[in-house]
Amino acid sequence: MTRYGSIFSYWSKDWDCDLIKVLENASKSDLNCIEFHVNRTMNYSQQQIDEIKACAKELDIELLGNGGVDETCVTYTENERLTRRGIDLIKSYLVQAARFGCVFFDGGYSESWPVQRPIGLTAELKATYTQRVIEAIRQMVPTAAELGITMHMEIVNRFEGFLVNTCAEARYIAEQVNHPNFKVTMDTYHMNIEEDSIEGGIMTLGKEYLGHMHLGESNRKLPGQGSQIDWDKVFGGLRKIGYDKRLLLEPFTLPYGTVGNNVFLWRDLSGGADEQQMIEEMKQAVAFVKSKYEI
Repeated sequence: MTRYGSIFSYWSKDWDCDLIKVLENASKSDLNCIEFHVNRTMNYSQQQIDEIKACAKELDIELLGNGGVDETCVTYTENERLTRRGIDLIKSYLVQAARFGCVFFDGGYSESWPVQRPIGLTAELKATYTQRVIEAIRQMVPTAAELGITMHMEIVNRFEGFLVNTCAEARYIAEQVNHPNFKVTMDTYHMNIEEDSIEGGIMTLGKEYLGHMHLGESNRKLPGQGSQIDWDKVFGGLRKIGYDKRLLLEPFTLPYGTVGNNVFLWRDLSGGADEQQMIEEMKQAVAFVKSKYEI
């Protein structure tokens, strides 16, 4: 059964927020999975984790882990110390995700987000960097497999990353890693910028490599609140490849704060909505996605 979810920060301007409250709002919004940033929970006590897990179980909401390397531990560099720190960081996030009972982990395993681009990048350097990232991921995946987790590498646009911007680039990395516990996350917001055709990108990855979908309009509003994305083609492509995994709505509509700062949002896309209005809008978006996908 396909699960419908959202990013945990939808109701907050800041990454640090009350996960119990998030789960309660998610349940009211007809969602049954929530993707959260594991790095924000590294100092949680076992009691806190158990309370979140119990709440999620009671509400039938699957917890999905998310996390990536940062500017202190990128894995494309020739600096072995920084690469090792990146590998170890992701491994620690995988262990933490397992504490929450996650079987899913999504993130960026190559460069920091938002990206700190290297000066003087060339095609030759990019190829070298990509190979280093592949080798680093190969060292991460066994930990995921041991924990029963499938890792998913997210494709992002050129303004947020420089190594994995397209489905073709992501497929190449997935083919080289060649592990059943490593898949790709595709995001309609990013692909709206980078792909000639979002449907074509879906076909490029195919069922073998596409493991997760982030859904959002071209300005990061909820699906169905814009007209730039051709949702019929998006869901038509997913049906063509037999995609049957999670569909995660990833809106960013509240400006400023730590979330707005990271996603470069300087105006209120929620229209001044309060918490209850945002719940209702999420419900409408979930209904919209189901109407397009469950034909």
